[in-house]
Amino acid sequence: ETVGTLAGGIAHDFNNLLTAILGNLFLIEQEVAAGSSVAQLAGDIRVAGERGADLVSQLLDYSRPNMDSPEPIALERLVEETARLGQRGITPSITLVVEKGAPGARVAGNFGALQQVILNLIINARDAMPAGGKLTISTAAVVVDEKSARKELDARPGAYQVVTVSDTGIGMAPETVARIFDPFFTTKEVGKGTGLGLATSLSILRAHGGWMEVESEEGTGTTFRVMLPALVVEPALEGAEEGGPPPG
Repeated sequence: ETVGTLAGGIAHDFNNLLTAILGNLFLIEQEVAAGSSVAQLAGDIRVAGERGADLVSQLLDYSRPNMDSPEPIALERLVEETARLGQRGITPSITLVVEKGAPGARVAGNFGALQQVILNLIINARDAMPAGGKLTISTAAVVVDEKSARKELDARPGAYQVVTVSDTGIGMAPETVARIFDPFFTTKEVGKGTGLGLATSLSILRAHGGWMEVESEEGTGTTFRVMLPALVVEPALEGAEEGGPPPG
């Protein structure tokens, strides 16, 4: 929580600086000739500024997960739409499989925030399979008892919906798994990862009353399990429209 508060404060101040930089850069770009050396330098500054803005967005997501107006979400619709988005960034050497095991399952929350969590796991799985492999996304309904709940810091007994994302990639060493949710920890090359993806995802899940589990073995692959409290919808609401992005 302390790191989140600090990150949020830094992000807010940094965002104000970026707003001034990018705003003045726009004015400069209006005054210089297209194709000139100054225009090229301005373009480089804009790229760096936009990357900074993206980092600020991630910091804010980590410090203040979006849980405004939680709504009923059809779990399998969430998974289907997110898998379709993730498919666009996956190479042909990776096979993406969706296994539906929780028909009619619903959770309560923010569709976009949960989509961000699953999409981040898809991207991580892709990056873990540079030579290709199999990426599986599955859904299931489970009941967590008292004994099982004690194994996870954020777990509580009850009914849950689970989204599992597994890959056949390079896997992780135990010492890496132990730090995988730490803010700013990353195994990627400098400039290719902020170390905020999984930390932000866990923060989002905690805001939804859930958590995330991970198992990994070097040379075999990695499995992440997204745990979300099951939503029991009253019969009178069964026909109501489920949460999700507006059609378009």
